[in-house]
Amino acid sequence: MAVDAPLAAHHVIDEEARAEVDVLNTRLEQTTQLTRKIQACLGRLEASSQRQLGSNVDAVLAAIDRLRQPADSKDDEQHVIRAGPEKAGLQNYLSSLKRLNKSTSDMLTSNLRANQHTINDLSHLIEDGNAKLFDHFTRLLKTGTPHSIEPLHYVTKDKPFPVLQEDTLTQLGLIYEHLKPIFIRIFSQFGRGKRFHREEKERRSRVSPRHQWHEHICQGLGGTPSVRI
Repeated sequence: MAVDAPLAAHHVIDEEARAEVDVLNTRLEQTTQLTRKIQACLGRLEASSQRQLGSNVDAVLAAIDRLRQPADSKDDEQHVIRAGPEKAGLQNYLSSLKRLNKSTSDMLTSNLRANQHTINDLSHLIEDGNAKLFDHFTRLLKTGTPHSIEPLHYVTKDKPFPVLQEDTLTQLGLIYEHLKPIFIRIFSQFGRGKRFHREEKERRSRVSPRHQWHEHICQGLGGTPSVRI
């Protein structure tokens, strides 16, 4: 019995050790699985980050290309504008102006300070192009219209009145469609100015001469009339 007691005690110790080993093995397996999951997540995150980084780089390169394109094409458009609508051809000339307007609008929308110099160059080029287009419009009218017309000459001899040629009318129509928004903007600003002066004149007509004199005195002194006399 004395021998069996140590054996039993040793057996108990072995069982406890085996139990601890089993627990440690279980925890090690769980840790291994957790490590694998973490590595898988990190792999997915890295792949996603690389894709996002690639997309960002592509977007930046595309933006740089869009910003560089107007500056690169400026020389080509400048060559067309300097040639004028007659030498460059009206359709080609109008297409060049449309591209310049679109490039300027896109660069203004981007609102980048680096574009300001190019925007100024394109704006001057557009102004020059529109001026040449208006001159061409006037020249077409003068060329296709007689200097003087005597109505009786055509009426008494039953002759048809002179008309513009079809090709001239087509060119005038194309130029008019391009310049129309500019004319509308100018005339609207001119109309607002006329309306302001008309309203100011009507307001002054309702004010007594004595108060008008007071207004002139105050304006001459750099002030504003605050008290009616």
